[in-house]
Amino acid sequence: METSPLDITQREFTRKMRGYDPEEVRTFQEQIAEEMTRLVQQGNDQAALIQRLDAQVKGYQEREDSLRNTLVTAQKMTEEIKGKRQTRGGPDRERGRAQGREAPRSGPPEARPGTGRDRRAPAPARALRGQITRSPQDPPRSPGGPARQACRPQVSSAPPVVRQDGPDVILTVHVQPRASRNQLVFQGADRIALRLTAPPVEGAANAACCALLADLLDLPKSRVTILRGETSRRKQVRIQGTSAADILTRLQAG
Repeated sequence: METSPLDITQREFTRKMRGYDPEEVRTFQEQIAEEMTRLVQQGNDQAALIQRLDAQVKGYQEREDSLRNTLVTAQKMTEEIKGKRQTRGGPDRERGRAQGREAPRSGPPEARPGTGRDRRAPAPARALRGQITRSPQDPPRSPGGPARQACRPQVSSAPPVVRQDGPDVILTVHVQPRASRNQLVFQGADRIALRLTAPPVEGAANAACCALLADLLDLPKSRVTILRGETSRRKQVRIQGTSAADILTRLQAG
């Protein structure tokens, strides 16, 4: 049976001849009631404090679980990204390494390192002159009769490497990305190769191709643009405001 402070205060005792002093009993009951009230209030305060602490602990546990899940998810995403990069970059790196090992062996010997120009290939450059074509709108550069015109070299049936297109020149090149150095190489009479250190990623090889040709021809970069083959190794480059003969002369001199 539970006893409250009010029960203690209102408790009545049977009076006898030699019983206790009623006033003393009443005073003692009031003291006990006050002590019990204090203890009950203290117990209620502790219970409320325990509830608040339990709520805080539960909140901390939920935060800990959320952070743990976030870390696990981030780790999984990082591993997936690394796996995709390795999957995508593996074949390209192997091809680049193979081309880098084969690049010095293929092509003519180099005369001067670091310049990107091959001075030991004048013969293919002279052979390329036979593939120059002029636009019908271009007048002949020098007067001459039928005999001189008959002596002009004939255009081959294959697409010309260098041809005149109005005021511009169309130059066909074969690009070899991921090379050990930037270099122009004549490969026979009908092929010009550009070895570029840039990779074929996000237009880097196209930009490097235009920059190298502009440097070799001593022209502004704005006059050298990719006409066709932006995603192919065989590219047609438009060079504005010049002639095919001038382009060949500069490439041979470079």
